[in-house]
Amino acid sequence: MGYKLCRFMWVLVRVAVYCIDCMRYAGRSVFILSLVSFLFSCSDSNSSMPNGSLFVEPRAVNVVRIHREKSFTAQREFAGRVEANHRSRLGFEFVGKVVSIDVEQGQRVVSGAALASLDTGLLNLDIERLKAQVKEISVMIEQTETDINRQEALKRKGLSVGQQLDSLRSQLSANHARHAAAKAELAGLELRRKKSTLYAPFDGEVAEVYLEEGETVGEAQPLLLLVEASQREATFGIPQDQGEQLSIGQKLPILGAFGMSEGTVKHIRRSVSAGTLSRTITLNLPEQLALSDGVIIYLVLPEKRHLPGFWLPQSALIGDVRGTWSIYALTASGSDNESSRLRKHVIQHIYQRKSAVYVQSDLAEGTEVVVNGTHSLAAGIPVAPRVQTWQASESLGH
Repeated sequence: MGYKLCRFMWVLVRVAVYCIDCMRYAGRSVFILSLVSFLFSCSDSNSSMPNGSLFVEPRAVNVVRIHREKSFTAQREFAGRVEANHRSRLGFEFVGKVVSIDVEQGQRVVSGAALASLDTGLLNLDIERLKAQVKEISVMIEQTETDINRQEALKRKGLSVGQQLDSLRSQLSANHARHAAAKAELAGLELRRKKSTLYAPFDGEVAEVYLEEGETVGEAQPLLLLVEASQREATFGIPQDQGEQLSIGQKLPILGAFGMSEGTVKHIRRSVSAGTLSRTITLNLPEQLALSDGVIIYLVLPEKRHLPGFWLPQSALIGDVRGTWSIYALTASGSDNESSRLRKHVIQHIYQRKSAVYVQSDLAEGTEVVVNGTHSLAAGIPVAPRVQTWQASESLGH
């Protein structure tokens, strides 16, 4: 109302000046000065009202009252790599040319499934040669035994055949030795041919294939990596004091692309790393996660930190280009409890989990802090606060 009156009076001044000028009224200056003085008095009266608040409707804002704490519990994450409980690098026992690889990386196989094969062309020829040799020696043995039987029959009739009989018996003994050696060699070649095909020793997944068809593999050189298909585990390094609080079989929260889940403590290494003062623990992972080897997941453990501060919703924080954070807190506006003014306070961002932020500031217990629309507010403007009930535990998921 006062602002409109001043504008109206200013128009009157200009009209009066024009009229007085026209009438050449001698007291024009006195009249103008009187009106101008009145105008400035209106202007001074208006300027004495902070930021012209008389004409600004207080803006409704949602606020929460801070609750100061001496410490807080953070969730600390420790990275670990997923590995199979059972893993084996498979290869051949002897040098050979790889003629077929029957699996691909990532393929699941069952125990006994053929994985790869070596060239057995020359090996097959040697086996056939030895089979023929064994057969030939068997015939020679049969013939020698027949000759020995004939000579013994002649000897029983009184004929002198001792020298020939001894020679045949020596020949029979030599043929038996040759036969045994040939059969042993044949068995060795047949075993080698069998081992020229690589079989899966357990149900699993082909994690890696190191060679390609046509390449030569060395003796005991890995051809592929087979890992157990179902059971996975992950190993983490954690602080010594936290490791002492864990036990075998304990369920612990884990985090990954799958979201949140739980692993079971399988092993706790009692010795501590001298360099990092950390302790290694291994978790068995749920089979339903179906995690691949090498995937990074995180073990989530609580850690109490003794820092004074208070929790706020993330929406209360205002960031700037300098990397600092601030909030809008309320100060009372005179004796009117229904209207307050905003004051900007710089705070220190300590920790954030989900939509709750733990901060440090010198604000007093119970101070009201704006939690909505902070980007469109400014320090000093009048607001009408609406107190909301907010618990940090709800935002933290406790």
